[in-house]
Amino acid sequence: MIINTDLLKSLRAVTSVKEFNNLIKTFFSKVGIPIVVSGSIPKATPLLVISNHPGAIDSFLLSSYANREDTYFVGIAKFSVFGPVVKKMLLPIYIKEKIDEKILNFILGFFTKVESNSQYSQEQMKQKNRESISRAAEMVNQDNMVSIFPGGDGGKLISGSEWKAGVGFMVKEISNPKTQVVFVKIHGTKPTDYMIFASETLRKLFYKPQPVQVVIKEPVLLSKIINPAENGQSITRSLEDRYNQIFG
Repeated sequence: MIINTDLLKSLRAVTSVKEFNNLIKTFFSKVGIPIVVSGSIPKATPLLVISNHPGAIDSFLLSSYANREDTYFVGIAKFSVFGPVVKKMLLPIYIKEKIDEKILNFILGFFTKVESNSQYSQEQMKQKNRESISRAAEMVNQDNMVSIFPGGDGGKLISGSEWKAGVGFMVKEISNPKTQVVFVKIHGTKPTDYMIFASETLRKLFYKPQPVQVVIKEPVLLSKIINPAENGQSITRSLEDRYNQIFG
């Protein structure tokens, strides 16, 4: 078997975010991924988590260490195959599939039907992505936690920047005055980490676990670090500049 069907069946069978997070942490440990987390994610507050995105498992990683039931994340639409709990947390982004997404489709296809983004036009995908960004802001306005990865594949890079503008447009729609921002830096994950979902035999051949470090900074009130009168791109640049100042 090319895929770890036991893991995927378990992920699709969980009924709560807490159960999902515990399963993910147990599995990371089982496959030998040492994870060191410094800092903590606040509970019971409207929260925007902004992180870099070096690897395929970053969204699951942040969710599993948030210890919150009200956690959502902006991620590729394909993650919905991991079951109803993930689908509930997911704010889906639709992108033109690159080679790594096609390989993931191939692997997951041995277990379940995988929907291809090729059925949507570029304009349809853009509209769906705008709707997800708006819903992400709505989730924060309702006192939930949302993680976003501005350096990920979804969206178009701002000129002279390594971030996409979606985070800025999302922030412009956040109206909850209690919203806090947490900046996170992940070290050690990589794009090929989707191989952890392969069978044990394939995983041992093509996947070498390496230490992962998650650095979580202290929360700051969103209203103190952005000017809501600016446009989405300007807000994105401001957040990126602050992120780079914090992490160097």
